[in-house]
Amino acid sequence: PIGNLRVEPGSRRLTWDLLGNASGIECFKDGSTCLMAYDKYCHYSTMSLCTVTNYTVKVTQPAFSAWILFPESGSNAEAAARDLKCKIFDGGPMVCSWAVGTGALGDVQYQLSWRNLESEEEGVCLRYNTDAQGRNIRCQFDQVRALPEFMMITVNGRSNGFRVPCTDLSIELAAIETLLPPNISTECNRTHVHLSWLPPRSHFRNNLKYELQTEQVRGPDTNEFLLPNPGRCTVRIRARYRSNRWTAWSPPQAFGCDREESSQQQRLWPASVLAALGTLL
Repeated sequence: PIGNLRVEPGSRRLTWDLLGNASGIECFKDGSTCLMAYDKYCHYSTMSLCTVTNYTVKVTQPAFSAWILFPESGSNAEAAARDLKCKIFDGGPMVCSWAVGTGALGDVQYQLSWRNLESEEEGVCLRYNTDAQGRNIRCQFDQVRALPEFMMITVNGRSNGFRVPCTDLSIELAAIETLLPPNISTECNRTHVHLSWLPPRSHFRNNLKYELQTEQVRGPDTNEFLLPNPGRCTVRIRARYRSNRWTAWSPPQAFGCDREESSQQQRLWPASVLAALGTLL
């Protein structure tokens, strides 16, 4: 019931011709990711132009399946850049790094480019770091907020000896950012302790969530918290953006609030002796 199965990379579609009645059509990417078909195609949010991927179409009625590999497997795969990864740390620049392919010749050179997954916007790396042989192995983007939120990073290679395959990676900027835990300050009076902290440095400050640990007390989404005066207490805190992973816990910190004194600003000090509270996540 299906023929002329093909990939249209420009529109990120797996497309086919219907040769008869067919129902219950599903698409699979490398045997796992399942999508319901739109009549004669399946649309993917990301589609690698470098990594050979199996795209399969299955029909429930009548039972049928067909598959295609895209892109086609080429030669010299070991010359391609490997271990491509991109990170943003503590509100700083985005850094993408990779290793020279194990099968690359000595004259190989790599170039990084990016493409907006929600438009046709494209760009290239302007700031490289090289290894001892002068080969590009790292790219830094200082203006992170000027980059698209969803993008495909591609590293192409060139060599006088032979063709060098590309390597690509789809990323969401907010998902690759690593935050540092906030620092806590406290203000006490006879009945309550007011804990507050500055948000972590981040390019994406909306929807920050916090978790405050002090005798299992959980804090709200704001960057302050009020609890009954506990006298001497130890606290630590962590943060996250949307559904991303939590930061590490801040070091355990102890403070003392004299219930008999009037409101006063207290200074936190490290509680190294309380490090056994838990390993930083």
